[in-house]
Parts: sequence; C-alpha cells; structure tokens
Amino acid sequence: MQDHGRRLQPEDRRDEATDDEFVAPDPVPVGEIDRDSDAERGSEPELVRLPSTVAHQPISGVVAAAVAGILVLAVGLYATTRTPTDDTIPMFRATDLIFWVLGAVAIAVATIGTQFAELSARSGAVALGQATQGRGTPLAWVLPGCATLASVLLIATWHNVPVALIGAILTVVSVVVALLVRDLFDDLTDSAVRVAVLVHGVTIHLVAFIGLATLYHNKLPAWLTALLVAVFAGLLIVEALGRAPLRDVHRIGMAALGGLVVAQAAVVIERWPTWGWTGGIALLVTFFVANGLLVTWAVTRNVARRDVGYYAGLGAIGLAMIALFAL
Repeated sequence: MQDHGRRLQPEDRRDEATDDEFVAPDPVPVGEIDRDSDAERGSEPELVRLPSTVAHQPISGVVAAAVAGILVLAVGLYATTRTPTDDTIPMFRATDLIFWVLGAVAIAVATIGTQFAELSARSGAVALGQATQGRGTPLAWVLPGCATLASVLLIATWHNVPVALIGAILTVVSVVVALLVRDLFDDLTDSAVRVAVLVHGVTIHLVAFIGLATLYHNKLPAWLTALLVAVFAGLLIVEALGRAPLRDVHRIGMAALGGLVVAQAAVVIERWPTWGWTGGIALLVTFFVANGLLVTWAVTRNVARRDVGYYAGLGAIGLAMIALFAL
C-alpha cells in the first residue's frame, strides 16, 4: 500500500491488519518486565499467621470444660461410696475432707481454665485487630465457678449417681456458655446478641436455682445461710451485669445490693414451714426480681413502670403460688 512515500510504522500495520493476520506486539524492555512482575507479586495478599492464642483458645476451653466435668463426676462417685452418717446437716452426711478437697480442685479448674481461655481469645482478637484490649475486670470465671460450686453442694446433699451426672453436665454447660456468649456479645448482629442474652440468662437462673435450693435445703444457721446466699447471688448478678457498660465499682455495688436482698429473703423464707425445693423456688423468684430490675437499669439507664410491673407482678404471682402449695 502506498502512503505518499512515507514508510509504514508498526502501529500503521496493526491498524491495517485484518482479523486473520497476527501482528506481534512491541517488545517490552526486560527491566520493565521485572518491575511489573515485582509489582504483581507485591499486590498479592500475604498470608497472616494467626497468633498461637487464637489457635489454643478453643482447645483450652474444651479442656477446661472436660476436666472440670470429669472432676465433678469423680466427686459424685466418691460420695456414693461413703456410708451416710446421722449428721443433722445433709451436706455433711456423706462427705469428708477428701470430698471437699476434690470439690475445691474442680472449682479451681473450672474458674482458672475458663478465664485462661477467655484471655487467650481476647489477646488473639487484639493481635488481629478485631477487638481492643479490655480494661475491665475479667469475669469469665464467675458463671463456671458458681455452677461448679452449686454442683458440689448438690452432690454433697443428695450423693447419688443421677445427681453426680447432673452436676457434671451443669459444670460443662456453664464453661461452654461462659465462653460462647462472650463471643456472641461482640457480634454486630442483633439476632446473635438476642440468642446470647437468652442462653446466658437461662443458664444463670438455672445455676441460681440449684445453688439457692441446695443451701436452703441444708437448713444452716441463719447467719451462715444469709452470708452464703448473699455471696452466691451477688456473684451471679455480677455475671448478669457483665454486658452492661458499667465501671467495676458500680457493678460490684449493684451486685452486693442484689445479693443482700436475696439474703434477706433467705432468712425470712427459712422460717417458712416448708422444706426442699419449694424454698429454693421462692429464693429463685426473689433472685429473678432483683436481678431483672438491676440488669434493666444497668443496660437502659432507666426502669420504666412497665418493667417494675413486669418483675414485681411475676414475683408476686410466683410467691403466692408457692405459698398456696406449701399449705
């Protein structure tokens, strides 16, 4: 083709090339190829190695739950081998120093193991930039500690195989719930938070019922019952207030107030002409009302009339039904 005597350039030939013709691209200097390859390699995502705490957290949580459950079961089986005595307090009829030492070890394993797993998960999340370092007091140990204590007291009072199984299951569930709900509380979805609140609340009240009913059933001296009930109920209220944006001193103060209310009710209910689970249900109703009002105020910073009516109404109905059944 003629182009007025001008030599065709490569770009002219590419423009005039037909679909069946192949035109080689212009050569690229070797240095540019190397730079482009380096840039492409640099743009590829790098593999991030997870901190060891993230990998160890599920393992440590499972191990803590399993070991604590096995220890509680061993405590229960040991109690079944003992010959009951004529002690007036049921929890001392089939127990000895070995029983209480094993029970203390089970409580220590449940509390320390759960808290270690929670701190490992938190530090791993901070290392990955998924969370900020918390400044509050670690509270993951509270629910497993109370549940294991309630299980040990339950076994000491009734000391049979079914009760030992119930105590072991309660211990394992409490460890799992204590770790699981804290992950769900950090979730941004409303459905996950609602599930966590429901599971958390049910577990707390189940542990409260078993622990408070067992303490009531043993009919300890009034001052000792009040002290144990105040500490036990107060710790569970601390756990329930864990998701509320409170300072530690305010959380502990509110929990102490709730524990004192339940303890005062325990002294009154202990003079009731009833025995066993009925008194435990009455203490559970008192705990439900006190805990519900405190958590409502801590989360919303307000207690509306409908909240007072809801908790007070349910509490009054529950106590009235218990009083009728106790006649």
